[in-house]
This record gives sequence, structure tokens and C-alpha cells, in this order.
Amino acid sequence: MVKNAVRIYARLKPEESRESTVNYQVLHRPKGNLEEDFLVLVSPIQKLKDCPDNRPESWNFSFFRIFEEFATQKDVFENVARPVVESALDGYNGTIFAYTASGKTHTMTGDLENENRGVIPRTLQFLFDAIQKRPENVYSIEVAYLEIYNEIGYDLLDRRQQRDFAVTRLENLPVRGECWKFSLRFRRISILEDEVGRLHLKNLTFYCVKNLEDAFELLLLGDNNRVIADTPMNLQSSRSHCIFTIIVSAKQFGAEQYKRAKVHLVDLAGSERVYKCSITGTILTEAKHINLSLHYLEQVIVSLGQESVGHIPYRNSLLTSILRDSLGGNCQTVMLATISVHFSNLEETVSTCRFAQRVALIKNYLKLNFETDVQSENALLKAENERLKQQIKVLTRQIVQYLE
Repeated sequence: MVKNAVRIYARLKPEESRESTVNYQVLHRPKGNLEEDFLVLVSPIQKLKDCPDNRPESWNFSFFRIFEEFATQKDVFENVARPVVESALDGYNGTIFAYTASGKTHTMTGDLENENRGVIPRTLQFLFDAIQKRPENVYSIEVAYLEIYNEIGYDLLDRRQQRDFAVTRLENLPVRGECWKFSLRFRRISILEDEVGRLHLKNLTFYCVKNLEDAFELLLLGDNNRVIADTPMNLQSSRSHCIFTIIVSAKQFGAEQYKRAKVHLVDLAGSERVYKCSITGTILTEAKHINLSLHYLEQVIVSLGQESVGHIPYRNSLLTSILRDSLGGNCQTVMLATISVHFSNLEETVSTCRFAQRVALIKNYLKLNFETDVQSENALLKAENERLKQQIKVLTRQIVQYLE
């Protein structure tokens, strides 16, 4: 078992005009054998001599690496996500989550067909490319897409268009914003815990994908089903937390056990200050649930950073329950804070950086995951059978061509 600290990264959001940004500086300094980056923010408020002002003149935050405005999506994936995905191919769990008020969805998803592809599509591409280069193993890739909206979980990949109301209990019916009929297409997720303490998500379906096209199709389906809304701070604000989960199973020929790793790619909903956004109605209700779940997430992180705390409040929210293994458990976890240096967002930026510093105190314990689950092993056997069929077809074609 390996003790592993959570690495935190920062990405600065490009601004249209330098005149609208705060005075900041990115410093690169060596820390042992590694580089450590520092972000220095200077307050635009001028101190007056006539009255005391205890507000700080500047803030200094450290990150494992800071990506400045000119950094590309490829730069972010290669440095942040790729090490986690490579470990997943070797049997280690991983989590990548993006946090702050804006820029997360672009970083995590982006586009699917050009250089603006985000972490999730690049992760899927890397996995299928890597599998082709490892013919000594049989791999199975499963994906699921979970949304947490107003503290209720939904399966974004549920394609059912109607429900049987005669057999559905009232408490199992989802309530999704004000569009009740639209919500009936989605199954409500509930958490179950077995006798050994492992969590199981009831009604969350994992789909076995055989190629990149199938995986992209499911990703696009889930993105189209997400809840977004226009707010004063963001014209395409995500109103929910979304977790794209990839399960990678690998088995060597003749082995009795197989490796099974789980990767969570998390796009947290943006934290918004209600008084600053002047929001009302449904969007206000959504903001309250978002801020409360992020508050519970911060409680968990603060507790993990204190050695004397005996109880970690994972069960306070659905988000922290699902991410229990990712925070302080068996997982290689990284956090990416997308930061706006616009002067109007200084308060949110400082809050995000402080949150990141607390996350950096968390220590996870990595161990290799060996499984003997029959269902997952069947998927591997099917994948092995399919690959052998393809090899037979290729050899048959070569023999026919040779005889001709």
C-alpha cells in the first residue's frame, strides 16, 4: 500500500482584456526534485491612511503546477490526467475533479472533434489507443454518467422515454427542476452499502463500450441531458455535479484474477454567491443545493487534513458519499482549479485557491485492485472471444489470399 498525496493544479482562464484583470504573477520555483508553482494575487483595493483596513494586500498560493492562459487542452491532459489514466490501466483507482465557478466544463469535456477536446474525451481516446498497444492483456471498458441535481442522483445515460406509473413508488419518482415530465426519463440513483462497507449505486447502469465511437456517443448523450441555465455569472452554468465513471478491467492470458480500476472524472457545479448573482426562483434553489453540497465536501476535506479527527462526515451528502474512496481512500486523486483573474471574480478566486490548499493536505493510500467478480469476468471473456474471432478472420483472409 502506497501513501499518495493529492496533487492540485490550477488553470488560469483567458480574459479578453488585461485591463479587467487583477494584478497577479506566476512564479516557478524548485521544490526538491520537482517544480512548485506559486500564484501571487494583489488586491486592487488601495489602503487609506485615514482609517484602518485589515484586508490583505496580496495572497500567495502554491500548486503542483499552474497552467497559464495560453495552455492548451492537450497540455492539461498530458500533465494532469494522463498519469492517472496510465495507473488505471495497471489496476489503480483514480479521480480527477475540477472545481471553481467557471471554465470547468470546457476543461473536462470541451469539444469532441477538434483540439478543444477536454479531459474526458482525451481519456477515452488514450485508453483505447493504449489497449491496442498491449496485446498481452484482455481489456474491458465500462462507462456510466451520474448527475447530482438538488441532492438527487440521476442516470444521464438512461434512454427510457416513459415509466410505468402503476408500479413506481412515489418516493422513487425524480423531481428535476420544474419540468416534471422531462424528469421521468431518468432513473433516480440511490446508495446501498454491503456488509463489508462497499457502496453500490442502485439504478446506475454501466455500459460496456467496445470502441471509441460508442464511448463518445454515450458521452454526448449524457452531456445533452445535463441541467444547465443562464446566470448573471455564466451563460452556460452547470446546475449539477456530474461524475463520468470509467471502469477498466484487465486480465492476462491464463491468470486466475484480473485487475479492475475505477476512474471518476468529476465536473463540480459552480459555487455562486447568491447576493452577488441576484438570482431567484428555481436557480436560487439550485444554487442553495450546490453551495450546501460543496460545503459538505469542504467539511470532509478539512476533517481529512486533521490527524486527530476520528469521524469523517462522508454521509452528509450524496457527492461526498460517492467520492469516499477518492478522498482519503484507495485512489490516486488530482484536483484542477480553474481560476478567473478578472477583478470582479477575485473573491471567488481566493476562495477556490484556499480550498485547493486544504485538498493538498489529503493523503490517499493506493493499492492494486484484484477482483474475482463473475459479471466483470464475463465481460472480459466476451472481449477475449471477440478478439480471437477477429484474429481468425484475419488469418482466414490471409490464407485465402495466399491460395489465390
